[in-house]
Amino acid sequence: MTDISFSAQVIPDKSQDFKCNSSASALDAISRVARLMTDPDGKPIDLSEYKVLIAYQLLSPEMGVAKLFQENPQIPVGQTTLDDLKVQTGYYVFFVKPATVSAKLELGIGTTLFHLEKTEILIGRRDEEKGIDPDVDLTPFLAGNELKISRQLLVLNEVNGIWQLRLHPNARTSVFLDSQKLQLNTIHYIQNDSAISIGNSPEQPYLKITTKLMSD
Repeated sequence: MTDISFSAQVIPDKSQDFKCNSSASALDAISRVARLMTDPDGKPIDLSEYKVLIAYQLLSPEMGVAKLFQENPQIPVGQTTLDDLKVQTGYYVFFVKPATVSAKLELGIGTTLFHLEKTEILIGRRDEEKGIDPDVDLTPFLAGNELKISRQLLVLNEVNGIWQLRLHPNARTSVFLDSQKLQLNTIHYIQNDSAISIGNSPEQPYLKITTKLMSD
């Protein structure tokens, strides 16, 4: 049994997501990220002034502190040692509080823009007889394709600044987010300048909706 010492710090989380191939050079990936980010004063990041730390989520809020968060299996804290977590002298422990942010979403259909203020939006085709009145009614834009579009087609949710898109359970129309076809019971994530294509293919849709994210 060996005594170790490590540093701990509480930091806010105002993060930015990046994508990278897992086989990429770590040096190249870290350098690319640094070039795209700025410090709290808005200045470019000088890597010579920073420690570069690789971290992973240890605790999951929905499980409290009773269990460690791991993909598989979930290991009880009481059975896990610092050796198991490979913590060594000189390591840092960060306590990150996710920032609560919101993002407004603008949808564009041709020259018509919809500025969404609610955090849950139904997109579809209005039907007075059935009492269906979606927040974004596609009827005026369908030009004869009305019967090909589901009355309850898409649901948009905003959670902490991230907009999620899913098919409504009653949807019977094919929808693509960029080139990816949406599947029932699957959540997809809207990026800035994503395209929602409604129809049999993203190349020849009945209707195309553009998206634009605008942070508060």
